[in-house]
Amino acid sequence: MQGNKETIAHFLNNSNEQIIVPVYQRNYSWKQSNCGQLYDDLMQNIESNKESTQALTHFFGSVVEEEWPNGHNGQIMIIDGQQRITSISILLIAICNMIDDGKLKSNTPGLVNHIKENYLIDWYTKDKKLYPSEEDRKAYFALFDSSEDFIEDSQITKNYRYFCSRLANYPYNDAQEICAAIDRLEFIDIHLQAGIDNPQRIFESLNSTGLDLTEADKVCNFVLMDLDPETQKKLFNTYWRKIERKTEGKLSEFLRNYLTLKLHRSPKRNDVYEEFKRYKRSNHIEIEDLLQDITKYANYYYELNHAQTSSDAANKVLKRINILQMDLLKPYLLALLAYYSDAKINSDDFAAALCTIESFIFRRSMTEAPTNSLNKFFATLHNDVLRRVNDQYGYLTVLNYVITHRNDSSYFPHDQEFKDSLDTRNVYHMNSKNKEYLFDSLENQHSEEHVNVVENMKNKTYSIEHIMPQTLSDDWKKDLGPDYQNIHEYWVHKIANLTLTAYNSKYSNRTFINKKTIENGFNNSGFRMNDFVRQCEQWTETELKERNELLKQEFLRLWPFPQSDYQLQSVTTTQHTLDDGFDFTGYKVLSFTFQGTNYKVKTWKSLFLEVVRLCYEINPSIIYDLVNATKTNKGLYSNFSDHQGLYFDHVADGVYLLTNNNTWNKLNIIKKLLTLYDIDSSELTIECSKNTK
Repeated sequence: MQGNKETIAHFLNNSNEQIIVPVYQRNYSWKQSNCGQLYDDLMQNIESNKESTQALTHFFGSVVEEEWPNGHNGQIMIIDGQQRITSISILLIAICNMIDDGKLKSNTPGLVNHIKENYLIDWYTKDKKLYPSEEDRKAYFALFDSSEDFIEDSQITKNYRYFCSRLANYPYNDAQEICAAIDRLEFIDIHLQAGIDNPQRIFESLNSTGLDLTEADKVCNFVLMDLDPETQKKLFNTYWRKIERKTEGKLSEFLRNYLTLKLHRSPKRNDVYEEFKRYKRSNHIEIEDLLQDITKYANYYYELNHAQTSSDAANKVLKRINILQMDLLKPYLLALLAYYSDAKINSDDFAAALCTIESFIFRRSMTEAPTNSLNKFFATLHNDVLRRVNDQYGYLTVLNYVITHRNDSSYFPHDQEFKDSLDTRNVYHMNSKNKEYLFDSLENQHSEEHVNVVENMKNKTYSIEHIMPQTLSDDWKKDLGPDYQNIHEYWVHKIANLTLTAYNSKYSNRTFINKKTIENGFNNSGFRMNDFVRQCEQWTETELKERNELLKQEFLRLWPFPQSDYQLQSVTTTQHTLDDGFDFTGYKVLSFTFQGTNYKVKTWKSLFLEVVRLCYEINPSIIYDLVNATKTNKGLYSNFSDHQGLYFDHVADGVYLLTNNNTWNKLNIIKKLLTLYDIDSSELTIECSKNTK
């Protein structure tokens, strides 16, 4: 097995080789989003090379191939990488056909023949260079002939038409520019020796055991690859090594948190690389400036994970929060720590803000509030607070107001609901992180004297003890009275019946008096949690209820409901996505953020038109399908037209949008359109305001 860096041009131009996708390979499956990213990368490469004195390549992944002799003409069997090779071939065909049809300008004589003879057609046999899988082959071969023969339901044909739609708006005077960019695509060619290397094992290894690039690896390649060797070395040693060290093996997750902080939405785990590229390009950030910023936040990330900020008070809270291991908090905590590090909030308020977050998280855990909305909540919380901070109201005051005045699924549970959770919550079967956090907090009570409950619970030195045992003996049944079964069922796993012990095996289901008086029993226990238990002479429902009420007061003290004297201003601003259930009726739109870029608008009509135009730029063919009233889009087609009429506004050439509808309909159309584009609704955030009376 040999691995070499090679260009796509050289790979396709090997005249003695026919490229075969074996029958056992999956069908071609690249989506239009994948093709769109390829095309965008090529456009970016063209621009980069216009500004550079040397040819800048673009990394295009890897290809695993096995060569087999076949008479005069060898065959290359594609073991892995057929999606990339097939997509490039489809794009090359689209370029040729668009030039032949006069829809794409070429100032290079014989460019079409050059592409076909070098990349698409075997010069010796005059046969196709690439042979896709059998199910895809007919659709691929049809692209070389009349469009009447196209197989429209094939993904190959769909992606061909997508490439044609993008090429129809090709921004350069010569198609040679994009051909040159294709020539600059580089990949790692892993060549297997027939009869020696096992293709199946290597394929499985590449795709199942971690040899695929991580999102962080891809980001590193994107950041450094186009730079000259000396600059690469400098930036890698100055920044990237520090970033890797500070993130301690969680670089991809950190980058996701970093993007969430910057974009005010949480990218999907597998989209970090693409989102990063989009963020960098849309904001026109220089590479070194970007690396400096990432390094700064990597340092904050380390400080948070190790509770090593410059505030001792804050570190105590962070140590407790870290027990919960809630990564969804990280974007907000990074923003808050940056705010503190910039001296925009003092140490006491920084620690108090962390306490507010701690109470919020734990109260929701105890009340079993859903967590599916919290990613969005914490992605925007810092900005929600900053919009209201002024000379009269500081950060902590505003935070406490904002976090306690949510009426949606990200609400802050009030005292009564929190207390009621002690009556209903099965604490013993909570997840281990929450149990460790709870018992650590109850035992240490946020005091200076700290017992390492978490570590001792993990190594089994400490364990949770059921005061009333999980299995009742006859003596326990007698002590509990005739209603023992109901009492046991209701209380056995509640917090009122649970405590800590270092001698669990000795307690078993002994009577309460025995548990108190045996060696190292409750009477001799050094745990604070056993203070009340030591005072009791029996353990019945009466004692359980009494301890439960005492614990309720303790819970309110340890996890208080934040107070704020913030007064709502005459005009309030808020941010929402289309899927968080917010009613925009009566609100004035101020701006929107789409895929990480913010746009100022003054009317809902302007927002409506702008979002549709942005979708058109991503993939015009979807919009044209709506204009042409395709059967698959019956719910939307009536809102689009190919000519300007009453209440129809211009989107693009031959595309007009019906805008004489209410705000709800406009937003509903946008939501349906995003679904067609396979774009999550969270990619669109709307900022609006409402005048209060």
